[in-house]
Amino acid sequence: LFFAVMHCVMVLDLFAEGGRPKLLLLFLGLLPGALVIRGILYNPSVLNFSLVNRFGYPMAHANSAGLLLAMSIPLALAIIASQRGWLHGVTLASLAAQFAGLILTYSRGAWLACLVSLLGISLMEDRLRKGVFALGLLGLVVFVAVAPLRNRLMTLVNPTADEAIGNRLRFMGGAVTVGLENPLLGFGYGRDRLREGVKKEVADSEQLGFIPHSHNMYTELLAETGVLGLGAFMWMICANLSRLIRRARRESSPQIRILYFCLSASLIAFLVGVLGDAPFYNHDTRIFFFTLLALTYLFLGHDLPRQSGGE
Repeated sequence: LFFAVMHCVMVLDLFAEGGRPKLLLLFLGLLPGALVIRGILYNPSVLNFSLVNRFGYPMAHANSAGLLLAMSIPLALAIIASQRGWLHGVTLASLAAQFAGLILTYSRGAWLACLVSLLGISLMEDRLRKGVFALGLLGLVVFVAVAPLRNRLMTLVNPTADEAIGNRLRFMGGAVTVGLENPLLGFGYGRDRLREGVKKEVADSEQLGFIPHSHNMYTELLAETGVLGLGAFMWMICANLSRLIRRARRESSPQIRILYFCLSASLIAFLVGVLGDAPFYNHDTRIFFFTLLALTYLFLGHDLPRQSGGE
């Protein structure tokens, strides 16, 4: 966690000058579309809409890919809303690829994260409402028309009947027990420490079986870093989130206001997505998130130029 925060600091230093924050936004909003195209070319069978062929490559796992795309889609919307010309068109193509990749991950947590973040954007900014409605309608049509996607989504209606959800809830419970036994500093950071803590603190730990992680970032950080670590992490995110929303509400320029709202939506997608995952064990989602966090600091620390034409 410490080195991930240091990555955020290094990105802040590297992109602090001139128009570099805008360049970083383009990287985070555009490039995930290229990752989706690369993954589909590598394994075209993901287009068969089968749960056994979830989209993930070149990222570590399908759930990691889903979380990353849920965070990047609002950033792509920010670029589309603020740019014209060839960049606008390229970002539209990237957004289409990212949205398709998100669906093909079969990651229910990422679907929920994206839905909540896009709903938040539509409530905060009228100018984005039509675009969000179009994405939502397209997604609804796809889920209704494709049976495997519809069946995957319907498992959320009765989560207790889903074995995977049941296992995750047990892992989360074990992590909470470890966290409550070591409330200030936690038991130690990392998977091995979490497993060691569960074996030591949970009476029926053998029933949990192999513990990859707690499948919830909040319980994970509570168990490993205690209230201090979890509190510091939440402060970094929520402080920036509230500042972005306040800055957007005071902003008179529509393009800049949309940018602030989309950055806040990306953070919201992360906060929702980690309810069902602990993504910092994977390099891709960890690097993306802490680069995103640095991006929010950069835009909050700069007075953005007013642009009459949106160019």
